Amino acid sequence: MVNIIIPLYKNKDNIRGCLNSLRSQTKKTFIVTIIQDYDGEDYTETIKEFRKDLKIQFIKNEQNLGPGLTRQRGLDLNKMCDYVMFLDSDDMLNPRAVELLYTFAKSNFADVVTSKIIIEKKYGKGFVCQGRRTDSWLHGKIYNFDYLKKNNIRFFEEIRYNEDVAFNLLALHLSEKTFFLDEETYIFRDYKNSITRSDSSKFTKESTWQMIYGYSKGLLRLSKEEKLTKELSISALLTLYTQSQILIEKDCISNNENKLVKEALILPEIQTALHDKKILEYIATHCKAGQVSNGIIFFHESFDEWIKRLIGLNILEVNK
Repeated sequence: MVNIIIPLYKNKDNIRGCLNSLRSQTKKTFIVTIIQDYDGEDYTETIKEFRKDLKIQFIKNEQNLGPGLTRQRGLDLNKMCDYVMFLDSDDMLNPRAVELLYTFAKSNFADVVTSKIIIEKKYGKGFVCQGRRTDSWLHGKIYNFDYLKKNNIRFFEEIRYNEDVAFNLLALHLSEKTFFLDEETYIFRDYKNSITRSDSSKFTKESTWQMIYGYSKGLLRLSKEEKLTKELSISALLTLYTQSQILIEKDCISNNENKLVKEALILPEIQTALHDKKILEYIATHCKAGQVSNGIIFFHESFDEWIKRLIGLNILEVNK
């Protein structure tokens, strides 16, 4: 069995399309866990209509928890399903999504399977997101529930935005049994109806530090469990540097964010990367500006200036 967990918050307009895509699935042995996140809406008739064709658990939060902890509640309440998937209430699954992901996961004894995501745009041309670009998204994935539970992979209580980054960082890197399915299973509908898309400027400002928090916490755990690889260390340096510059751009950086980044930068694996000339040359050629609501940012400090400011290491000097 598969449990498809859907957090629901003020989305009466799109939940029908979401559930219609589940009603059309070629694999029928799954349950749908819908968790209403204390939004004051009445979904009674919609749930009643779709219960004719779908096995639906409808749960109501007694307070607004945000999408991450709402999904976590769905995980904590899961009792009978071997695999879990996450679906946003304004998105859809392709008709064979559950069948393809479940069959591929079972045949490969996988802990996590990722797939391609169709990005649908309301205004403008959409595209297909694939490969490593989908790593931070919950979309288009299936997770072995026992694997998540045994490894205590959970959504952080402190994070309301970008909650999927830390979750997937751990889910994809604590196991060596993760696979990519070369199929398009998920349709992300960028219709700007959700909270995270209605005010991109506000979202960028409030979510970037939370992304850094979760990402740094994830790196600390991976290092502790000896899962922080050379490749991931390089990616971490690029990610933390770019996100830090976005914080400066949005004028919302604080000692809190700096403290978290410092903890990550002094990890042994990260320090090894900072003392490797070839890695620094790679970073120098792959630093890319981050995207914010009003366009592309310019870096406020160079990579070496950033490292020196945070942990006092002069990487130009030690790598002469």
